[in-house]
This record gives sequence, structure tokens and C-alpha cells, in this order.
Amino acid sequence: MDNLSAMTATPRFYAELLENIQSIAISIHLPSPSNSTTKLDLDSPCLINLHHDGRSTPLGLPGNVIPAASLALRVCKPGEQTLCYRLPVSPSKPFSTETENYVPWTAMELNKEAATLFNCRVCGAEVIPENRIKTWKDLPSGNWEEMMDFWHCHRPDESHSHRHIDKPRYAPLQRGYVAESGTALVDLTHFLLAEADCSEAVEVAEPTSAKQGPHILHCKSCKSILGVVDRKPPDDDFSGASRGWTLYKWALCDEKSKTFPLQCFLAAQLVDLAENNGTRRIIFTAQEVKLRVWVFSTDTRYTSSDTSRVMRAVKVFWQAGAGDKGGVMSAEGFEEVAIQKLLLEGLKEAIERGDQKFGEWRVGMVERFERRPYVM
Repeated sequence: MDNLSAMTATPRFYAELLENIQSIAISIHLPSPSNSTTKLDLDSPCLINLHHDGRSTPLGLPGNVIPAASLALRVCKPGEQTLCYRLPVSPSKPFSTETENYVPWTAMELNKEAATLFNCRVCGAEVIPENRIKTWKDLPSGNWEEMMDFWHCHRPDESHSHRHIDKPRYAPLQRGYVAESGTALVDLTHFLLAEADCSEAVEVAEPTSAKQGPHILHCKSCKSILGVVDRKPPDDDFSGASRGWTLYKWALCDEKSKTFPLQCFLAAQLVDLAENNGTRRIIFTAQEVKLRVWVFSTDTRYTSSDTSRVMRAVKVFWQAGAGDKGGVMSAEGFEEVAIQKLLLEGLKEAIERGDQKFGEWRVGMVERFERRPYVM
């Protein structure tokens, strides 16, 4: 970068609220080394002004700091291009008490609506016609399904022979669930419903790879991806039969044309894996692509030069590939999770925006939902 570019470049900054130690960590990367013009002022409890080479840049903070924090900001050694500070947070105003892993379009919300319809996010073509779904139900978690499978393999009044119960009424619980017409099952990231409940605007595309990937659901009008055909595992008498159509929430919009970003649904899935399944070290795989993710914090508040407000996010450490170099780079202790390539690409796009590093790891943020309007 030449001198003219350095003079006109914008500083990069990142500020993270560290609630456990009641402080805010700040990192500022200057376009040129600090000099006699470089100084920082505490303009308000949540705003810092950076002065450098005749320019003033406001830096918003993810929380309120105490007035004495201005003393720490006075320290600015000349010749440095990266400035780091840790400022004490004001104890008088806790930032947030929200802990719920909220996602929009829950079964409870949808059942309260007099009529619900969903359209293609891209072109507005009708996907789930109005009044086609009479009941919305929460989809059982993976832990619930494993528990039911264990229960029916090990009933208290029978031996632990691992033989499956032959009675038909146990089969749906043992093998999962099948979408019934008029009823949609609601997950964090998708709806599972019967094929008959989708409009004619949805078409099925056959797998193109020799490895027979999933059958993709497309919008007939604009060809955008809406979801996949959900098939049971090829096991026993359920040889890959369809149990419904999975429609991605982020591919849809409701009757008010409200849509939601993909990365927020991905964040909800990461929170669920970490907090409900105890899985924080994951190797996400999609065909030949692998992404190694370590969920460091499920609830982080931060501001940066890329945001215009305080963000709530899942903080992850990540590396491309499966990590098979041995030592700290090995895949030991990581659980492999297969996901759709579209999701892996969306996750990678979200976390690649960060420019921080932690040793051999890169640091990324995946934005979380909050109970407030999100109109894209």
C-alpha cells in the first residue's frame, strides 16, 4: 500500500464484550503506524473517537464502559499499527439476559396465525399454499429420537437383547417420523411436510453425481433451491423411502414478504449442537469439502468496522479441511457431521469475514437471531 492509500484507508477495529470478566476487548488496526496525531477519546460510555492523521473515526462499543476507561485510552505508543485495549464495563447496566436459542417461524407462532402461506424467497412463487397446513408441530430433537430408539430396544420388562420390537406402533418412533398431509413438522432450520402439501411450483431434481446425493427441491419458476427430499436411512424395511419434503426456512418468505438470513439459522444449529448435544468440535463435510469448526462461545456480543450495530453471534475457531496434520491440528476429539453443500458454503462465507486469528485457528462470527424484526 502506498502512502496516499494509507492516508485515505479506513481503520479496522473489533470490540468484544467479555461478560465473564466484565470488560471489553478492543483491537484497532491503523492504516499507517501511530504518530503524534494518534489519540483516542471516550465520547460516551459506548462510543470511542479515534483520531489519526487528521481524520476522526467513531468506534461503537458492544456495551457501556466506566468513565475511568478513558485513562487506558490515553496510552498510545508511536510507531504501532495495531492498538489493543481492555476496558472495564459499567456494572450498572447488564447488556442482555436473553438466553433462548430463538428462531423465527416456530410451531407456536405459526399455529397462532389465522392463515399461513409461504412463497419462494427469490421470485415470490407460491410454495406452501394458504390453509394447506392445518397444524404445525415441533420436530423432535435428535436426542429424543435416540432416546425413543433405546427405550423400544430395551423395554424394562424384557431382556437387553438389542432386538427390535415387531409391533407396528413402535416403528414410527423407532425409525423416525413421517410427515402427514395437513401437518407440518417444524425444526430450527426447516419445515418437514408431505409432498401433497407443497404447490406445483416445487419440482424435484434428480442427483447429478455418481454418489447419488440428495434429491434437490427447486422452484420451477426461478430454479432456486428450496430444500431436499427427506429420505429414511436404507435400513430394514425402510429402504430409503421418503418421509417428506424438507423446505429450508431461509429459502422462503411469508405472506408479508418477510425473509431471514441463512447464517442466523446456521448459528441456531451450532447453538443446538453445542448446548443440547454437547458437541463443540465438529468437522462439517459436504461431498469432498470439509470444514473444521470449534464452537468457542455460543453467545458473544461484538462490534466491528464491518457492522453498524451491536451484533449477537456464535464465536467459532475454524480451519479448512479435516485437520489431519497431527498434534493440535489433528481431527481427534472432533465429531464429523454431514450437511448439504449449500449450508457448508453459507457457513464458510459467514466465518471468512473475520480477520482475527488464534494460533493456527482463524476466528469467525456467525450472527444469531434475536426477538426483533429482521427484514432483508
